[in-house]
Order: sequence, then structure tokens, then C-alpha cells
Amino acid sequence: MMFKRVTIKFIFLSGMFLCLLTVTARNGYAAQKLLGWSDAQAATWQKMRTENHPLWQRLVNEVHSDRYRPGDYGLRDGMMYLITGDKSYATSAWHKMDNWCGKTYRGTGGDDAWCNTFWKGKIPRDGTREQFLRLAMLYHWTREALSVEDRKNMRDVLELWTDLVLSDRKTHGTRLSDSDETVGHYFGAVIYALAIQDEDPQRSQAILNFAGTNTGSSDTAPLGGLNATGANNNSWRNAIARFAQLAKGGQWMESSSYNRGTVRLLLQGVAAVNNFLGEDKFPEITALYPDFAKAFVLEVAPDLRDFYQWGDNQETHYIRYYSRVATLGVVCGLSKDPECLSLYDELLSRSEETIHEDYLPFADPYSPRKVLSSHGAYHADGRGIAYHRQGWNLEDSFFGSQFTNVTHVDHRLGALSNFALYRHGDWVIDNTRGYYGHWDQDAPYQNTMLVNGGFSNLEEAYGEVAFSADETYLYHAGTTGGQYRDERFGNPPLETVHEWTRSHVYFHNEDGSDSIVIFDRLNADDPTDEDIQPVGKFDRLPKLIKQRINGVEAKHQWILHLTELNPRIEGNEISWMGESNEEVTLTTFMTNYVTQIYDEKLLHNKGYPLYLGGYVRDKDLGYQLRLIPNQKSGWQTFLNLIHVGGKV
Repeated sequence: MMFKRVTIKFIFLSGMFLCLLTVTARNGYAAQKLLGWSDAQAATWQKMRTENHPLWQRLVNEVHSDRYRPGDYGLRDGMMYLITGDKSYATSAWHKMDNWCGKTYRGTGGDDAWCNTFWKGKIPRDGTREQFLRLAMLYHWTREALSVEDRKNMRDVLELWTDLVLSDRKTHGTRLSDSDETVGHYFGAVIYALAIQDEDPQRSQAILNFAGTNTGSSDTAPLGGLNATGANNNSWRNAIARFAQLAKGGQWMESSSYNRGTVRLLLQGVAAVNNFLGEDKFPEITALYPDFAKAFVLEVAPDLRDFYQWGDNQETHYIRYYSRVATLGVVCGLSKDPECLSLYDELLSRSEETIHEDYLPFADPYSPRKVLSSHGAYHADGRGIAYHRQGWNLEDSFFGSQFTNVTHVDHRLGALSNFALYRHGDWVIDNTRGYYGHWDQDAPYQNTMLVNGGFSNLEEAYGEVAFSADETYLYHAGTTGGQYRDERFGNPPLETVHEWTRSHVYFHNEDGSDSIVIFDRLNADDPTDEDIQPVGKFDRLPKLIKQRINGVEAKHQWILHLTELNPRIEGNEISWMGESNEEVTLTTFMTNYVTQIYDEKLLHNKGYPLYLGGYVRDKDLGYQLRLIPNQKSGWQTFLNLIHVGGKV
């Protein structure tokens, strides 16, 4: 083996000296300390290569396969270059991304028409948030092995993407209310800045010190460098610190679907920067590694075929190996959580489909594993989500509960509460899942209540207020009240919901049955009563909320989703067969109410009376049971009991 001279470079960047040590790696090819590729990762893959490990075989087969792979951004080829030293892999890595146009480079289309067509040569916002980080890492990995022309073109694309994310939001920019865009753009820009610090230190420093735009409207905030100065929206870096607070307990704040991609990008970026600099620049994120591991493990159903879904989901009742295994690969690889690694192994072995390439750099078949055994309660108080599970066998029960906390980010939820129960391999208590599209759309699809037919959480105050649990029970509560719009909204409607507090109490009983107690305490005024709220104030509510209130004559709607249209109703008991082929019984202790059952398939996007919208597929639409009290105003309490399996 031949070794070249060791070169040490000192560069002053953003108030700190960085020492870059250039060495010669195995197989005779030179490599710097690389962003997104640590010494430990390199050693693990060299060991797998030596052993001809199945993961090494999988990497080789996927790189050399002609099969189209969605989400192939060149990381596989880039890794093959790093592992083998074969420069042809560096070239093929770039060719996975060379369709994109740069500032002067015209992409594979070669002309302006190509460069002005989204997803061909022109990158949209969804593209920069998803691909910027990866291309920046690839540039750092492969630049020394690329031809002069390829290296110039690759950097030209990255220069354009940098200009785009640093522009105002009318041009492209970065919205801090969109956590996945903030994460993807921040780490894309930071990793690119660090990647070019030795070849263009002035440009590198300018990116890290970006002070924001100043156009007067739709401005993009300052990037904020590498150190947070607070948890707020004053900079991209500070926004990430704020997101970390919202993610306390390990649940990111977007949705059970979007979280997989955002957390994966977040942890890739954090690991890349921290390893490169040799210090933890994101302690608020690395402190969450164990929580992320628990969250992504414990949301999975006992038989590993489904998971607790909440928020916007384009795919429903589907474990989605493509993205889930990739996310587990990153989360488990960084946290080294033994149960997380065990679940990752199991789902990877079950998957016959292509897995998103992000899992590969973090693959670690050598760290200790532990058979899935966690049971009892899990709680993510940042997001307001709690689970209770009996174990990991087909017959085990799994309960999910949520009370939405304030986030002010994209994909926020309009419903205060929801709950679901999985047992014997299926959801016996479920709700209608889908891509709701707007925070005013999701509430009727949850197991919740619509106060006066339209309100589920009030912007002035809402969220989780209590949690307690042991091996046999879980108690979870939340509350809301006040104005529908907060103080930022001019001439808001008057406050008519003074308090709605709900609690879920789940019991797993000695005979294997499950019970859920739902208690509601409510103090509200009829928002359509002109003596309480003038017409002009009522009109300040969103059109959809007004339609829902008027459609049910401003009566409260206690909502539970059923699996059949015609349940058996005897007095205060309503029963039906659940998906697990077990009888489910609802016993209500409400008085002076009426019962109504709706077929969502007949009412979706039809307007009156329920005004059900959103992007929900027919297969996901079900039946709504609504218990409707006759009293519209004043203090009320509602007590309901759901029981599944055995005797009440």
C-alpha cells in the first residue's frame, strides 16, 4: 500500500479555525475527512466487504442492477466509490443527478426548455428540501474522482440550489413554518458550505453567514450559522432548536408519514456536520436520539403489519418498507438502540421492495440487538401522543391516544383529540385516515367531538394537559378554549367555547379484554345566537366552520367511527363487530341526546350536512356514529365507555 504526503490546512470560517487533515485511504485513493462518511462507517463497510456480508451483496447488486429505483440520488454509487476506490462509481453517482440544471449547466436536456420544466431540469421546492443535502454530500465524496467538467457541472447545480434556498420566498426561498423544508434546506446549505470551504472559503463563509433577504415581503430569514441563539424563528438554525422542543419524546410535529422523511434528513445532516467538525453543534437533536428510536419502534403494531397513523398520510394501513426501513436505518444506526436495530433487521428481511438508499451509510450489523419486548406506556409530550402496548404478539393489544399541541407548522391538526385500539391483528377502534390537506378538514375524521358542530381546538389555547400510566392503564387528557383565531387575526369572532376538556382512560383487563373511558367536560355558548355573537362576528369564522355549524344546527357532535352502518342499538348500548371479529360495545351515560349514523362514502365532498372534504380515498371512508346532545349552551359533561373482548 502506498501513502502520499499528509497535508494540514487551517481555514478561518464563521469565527472558528477548522483543521482539515488530508490522508490517503485504502486502495490508493485520496480522501479528506468526509461529510456524511465517518471513520466508523468506513470501517463497518470495509468489514462487511471483507466478509461478503448480505448487506454488502445487496449494495453491489443494487448498484449494478438496471432496475429503476425511486429515490436513487447516487448515494449507493458514491458509497461504492468510497469503499472500493473505483472512480467509475464516482462518475455514475453524478450521473444519477446530472439531469438537474445549474446556473450555466443545461442538464441532460441541454436547453432552456429542459431547464424550465419542473422535475426534469428545474428543481421545485419539494426537490431542494429532499435532494440538496444528498447532492452536497456526494460532491464532497466524489469531487476528487470526477472529471474537471463533471466536477464543475456538479458544483454549478449546487450553486443554483444554494441561490434558490437563500432567495426570497416568492422566488423559492425557505419557509420556517415548513419543518421538512427548513431541515432539508438548512443542512443542504450548511453541508455545501463546509464541502467547499477549502476551495472557496469566501463563498463558504457567505453561505453560513447569510443574513436573510430584505425585499419587504416574503422574506427568507437568516440562516443562523451553526450555533442556535434561541428556540424561535429568527433564523433557520433557531427554528431547528424550536422544532426540537416540539419533538420532545421523539415525535416530530408534521404527521406519522412526513415525520419519516424529515427525521431521516435531520439526523443525516446532524451526523454529517458533527462528525466533520468533531464536536456536537446540535445537542438539542442528539439528545433526542433515544427518543426518536422509541417513537419509531413503539408506533408499530404488535404484528408489525401496521402502525398508529396521525395527520396527513398519503398511504394508509401500510407499513411502507421503502421509507420506514430507511428511517430506522438512520435512527437505529445513530442511537444504537438494541430494540430499534432488531426491528430494523426484521422489517428489512421482510421487504422485497427497494429501500430508500439513506439507510445504507448507517447500516450496522455488528451492534448488539435485543428481541422486541417493550410493553406498557410510551409518551411524547411535545406532540401530545401516547401509546400503551401489551407486547409484540398477534393477540396483544395496542392503544394510541393523542391531544394536539400547538405547533404553528405545516400539516398542523385541527382536531384536539383522537384515539384508536389495535388487537388480534387489526384496528377494532379506528378512524378515517387520509391526506386531509388543511387543518380545518381533519377533525370530523377523528374519534373526537365537534363543539357546536364546528370547533375542535381553539387557537387561543389547546393541547395536552395530563398523562399517567402503568402496566395496566393509561390516562391522557387535553383541553381547549377561547377564541377560534388568536390575537394575530384582525376582528376575530367572539369566544363561545370557554372550556372543553377531554380525557381518555385505557385499561387492559386481566381477562385480556380492553376498556376505554372517554369523559368530556364542556362549557360553550351557541355561536349562532345573535344575543351572544353578532352576525358580523360569526361571519369572521372560516366558511367551512360556519357551514359545519349551520349544517347540524350548532349542536355538539360526539364522534366515533364504526366498521358497519347498522350497529345494534339497545337503550344506552351500541354494539357492532370490529375488524378483529370481536364485538365492540359502546355504553353511553349521556342523557337527552339523539343518535345519528352517517356513511362517509355518500357524504365525502358532497357538502351539506357534514361538509366532509380532504383527500381521502373511498377505501378509507367508513361510518360515523354521532351522539348529539340537544343542549347547545352551558356546562355539560359526557361519559362514554367502550369495551372489546370478554365481559364488561
